[in-house]
Amino acid sequence: MPNQLEGRVQQLECFFQVSEHFRKAEDVETILHATTNSAVELTDSQAGFILLPKGGQLEVVATSAAWPLKGDGLSINDSFSGWVFRHSHSKKWTKIQNGHKHLRTSGQTLGFETHNVLAVPLTFKGETLGVLEVINKSREIDFTDEDQFVLEFLALLAAMAIRSEKPSQNAQRVENELIEIDRLKTNFIAIASHEFRTPLGLIMGHAAYLNDIIDDTEYKEQVNVIIQSAERLKKVIEDLGKLESVQSGQLQLKTQNLDLHELIQEVMTIYEPTALTKQLSLMLEFTDDSIKIFGEQEKIKTALGHIIDNAIAFTSPGGFIRITTEQVPGYAKVAVTDNGIGIPAKDLKHVFENFFQVEDHLTRHHGGMGLGLAVAKAMITSHGGLIWVESREGQGSTVSFLLPLKDEEPILVKSEEAAI
Repeated sequence: MPNQLEGRVQQLECFFQVSEHFRKAEDVETILHATTNSAVELTDSQAGFILLPKGGQLEVVATSAAWPLKGDGLSINDSFSGWVFRHSHSKKWTKIQNGHKHLRTSGQTLGFETHNVLAVPLTFKGETLGVLEVINKSREIDFTDEDQFVLEFLALLAAMAIRSEKPSQNAQRVENELIEIDRLKTNFIAIASHEFRTPLGLIMGHAAYLNDIIDDTEYKEQVNVIIQSAERLKKVIEDLGKLESVQSGQLQLKTQNLDLHELIQEVMTIYEPTALTKQLSLMLEFTDDSIKIFGEQEKIKTALGHIIDNAIAFTSPGGFIRITTEQVPGYAKVAVTDNGIGIPAKDLKHVFENFFQVEDHLTRHHGGMGLGLAVAKAMITSHGGLIWVESREGQGSTVSFLLPLKDEEPILVKSEEAAI
């Protein structure tokens, strides 16, 4: 049960990441490599690749990061991949060392011993364009129907990317397909949020009850995994709900006068155990005894929490996260600085976009859906504030934001950084 729930969370995160990556990527090759990386991770396989027809063969055009193979070809008529392509039908084989000759041929051609294979066709509007394939599931266990579902979803996105590159595809049709992806994603968010809330509440309730009555250490650890995974999924659903309320114009603020330093210290208390576990120094530095702001406490705490959480995720053990405050005309300024991995210059303008992650590919080393800074921006701007980031790759980042002071008319700050 714990592994199954964790797997569901990982699937949800990766599906959003891949679909968003497809929408924003400038070339089809980037999309295909992202697809193979995600396919390998979500099916827990040794390697994955995409094959497209060329000169009577299926040519490898994209591979997962773990298996840098490209340009090799398999026979359309005499290979397992060729069978999937010709029949346009998903297929899985297991325990095949002495099995199908096409699988032995594929393994010999591609240079590895094949234990099991799952392949699905890349199809778009009735046209078969290629094959997405993963091999050697971890621990030599069988590929499941759920693995097949995941691969078919990824194959659909890859097929749409390939089809949109064809000369016959006009700009309007591409735009319509991108709009359709966004529509499907929006619908999925609404359905997932609604369908997950009730069973998730039951899971959390029963898990908490079991945690209270179980004394056995081993069982208690398993229950804690369930609770932690459920909390993670709950956070994802809540973040999606916050973004939807902002985008739909339904977000309402219950504002009051707040002490900024007290608010920051409350948020730090929540994240100090995580920072301690990762051997990070989390500190607050301020010069003013008290800074009074005007806003909704929970939404400001949500914004700051996401910023700190993001800093913790991308800072190596032994590093630091420093929070500083100061007053500027009409505003209180908060800056969260870390000495983590930093952000490439080309990515700075995207960090506050929904589902964006600063990663070279979607292998999900740091987890998450890329919603943290997007939610933070939504919470800050809803208060009439501003948020921006400064960073150098390999040297760390500083995320700063402004919030209106108590009983003062804010003066809108204009700068290129604030507009990021």
